[in-house]
Amino acid sequence: MNTPSTTATKLWSIALLLLCAACHNKELYPPHAVQHGPIPVKVIIHWKDTPPEHKPVKHGMRVHLFDNESGQSNRTDLPADGGLLWLNENKRYQALCYDYFGNEVIDFRHEHSAVEFHIYKQPRTGPYNQYVLPVSGEETVGEPEPTHFYAATNANELHTARTRLGDTLELHFHPVNILREYTFAIDGVQGIKNILSLNGAISGMASTWDFHRTSQGGTPATMLFSRITARNDSLVGTFCGFGQGHIENKYNRLTIGAVTQKQRYIYASWDETVSTQMENALHIEGWRQQNGGYDIVLHNNGRFDFTNETGSDDSNFKVDVGSMETVDIFL
Repeated sequence: MNTPSTTATKLWSIALLLLCAACHNKELYPPHAVQHGPIPVKVIIHWKDTPPEHKPVKHGMRVHLFDNESGQSNRTDLPADGGLLWLNENKRYQALCYDYFGNEVIDFRHEHSAVEFHIYKQPRTGPYNQYVLPVSGEETVGEPEPTHFYAATNANELHTARTRLGDTLELHFHPVNILREYTFAIDGVQGIKNILSLNGAISGMASTWDFHRTSQGGTPATMLFSRITARNDSLVGTFCGFGQGHIENKYNRLTIGAVTQKQRYIYASWDETVSTQMENALHIEGWRQQNGGYDIVLHNNGRFDFTNETGSDDSNFKVDVGSMETVDIFL
C-alpha cells in the first residue's frame, strides 16, 4: 500500500529523472547553440564550361581573403575544387581566388593590398628590341604561357558570423579565363618557303590585370610572341594577353619579323585597322566568322617579299630594317 510519503517520494524521483534527461538533451541538442572560435567555411570552386585541360588539378587554386577591418590578408592553397577553411568569427572579408602556380610569365604585385593587388606580365626581350624602333614609352613583355589564367572575385562580402553548432558557411567561386586570344592573317606574302623562323610583337597592350576592378589596366606595353606559321601565301598567328591598353591616343601596332635562308632578319609593321579589328573582335558577336575566320586580317601590300631570300650570302647575319639600309651583325 502506498502511503502519501511513499507516493511523494516516487513522484519526486520521476521528476528528478525527467529533469536530468532534459538537462542531458539540452547539452547535446541546444535549441539556439552557436559556435565560438574559428568558423568553418567550405570553399566550392565551380568549373562549368571550362576546358578540362585548363583545370589546375595538379597544383590547385589559391584563395585570398582581405580582412575589411584590419586590412590583413590571408592566403591558402586549396585543391582545384575547393576545400575547408577555418576563419575567425565575426569578420568581414573580400574574397578572391586564382591560379597562382599556373603561369610562367604572369607575376603578382601588392599582394597585401585589396585595392592595389594586381597581376602583370614579366619583361622580355628579343630581336624586336635589337632591330625595330619601339613604340615610345612602352616596355616589352612576354606572352603568358600557358595562354590561359583563371581567376574569380566573389562579389559578396564574406561575413563569418556565428553559426548554429554544426553548420558550415559556404564560399563559392566561378573562375574565368581573364586572358583574351586574338588570331590574325596576313595575305599576299611571296616566297614564304625561304623563311626559317618567325616572331611577332603587338604594341598598346594592357600590362596588368586588377583584381579590385576586375579589368585590365596599367601602362600599355608591347608584347612579344612567337606563335606564327607560314601557310600558302599567308602568315597566320595567334597572341593572347589581358587585352588592349585603352589609353587615349594609343594604338595597336603589329610587327612581324622573319629570319630567312640568307640569315637576314626582315620585319614589317601594320598599324592601320589593327586596333579597330581588335575592338570589333571583342564587342561584335561572330566577328571572327565575318572576318574570314580571323580577328585581324591584313594585306601585305609589298611589305614582305622573300622570293630572293635563298641560300646564304656570307657568314654575317644581316638585318633588313625596311626603308633603312641593311645592317651587318657579326656573330
